[in-house]
Amino acid sequence: MTSKQFLSDLERGKKEEKKVYDYYKKQFSSTTHISGYEKKYDIMIPEEKFSIEVKFDDRSNSTGNYFIEAFYENKESGINATTAKLWVISNGSKYLFVNTKDIKKCIKHLELKNIILFGKEVKFYLVKKVMLEKYGVFVNLD
Repeated sequence: MTSKQFLSDLERGKKEEKKVYDYYKKQFSSTTHISGYEKKYDIMIPEEKFSIEVKFDDRSNSTGNYFIEAFYENKESGINATTAKLWVISNGSKYLFVNTKDIKKCIKHLELKNIILFGKEVKFYLVKKVMLEKYGVFVNLD
């Protein structure tokens, strides 16, 4: 992945977070969106004591797998660092809403994989879309 691709994905991820934020803001007026980097969650609904992590994974359309990050430079990240109760995974056209505990069930027996991105080590799981989608529900945000 080039740095141009990374920046493009980052920008798209921010747009996807905004869509999810807008969806919840209509239902809960106190919904807040965390600006900047926060590894615990992206969106908080205080009156519900409920937090949400948003992920953009358009590559899942061609690979058939969801990329679930677990470590970045040997520090817990992604699924290992989140305190969010819900993950929303966008593939660019659909939004899968899945409980974090169900993602953890799916990865429990999977092999942790390794990749170097921009000189940084990332450890992750590849979860078959069909497996994870059994636990979640698709929501139309448009």
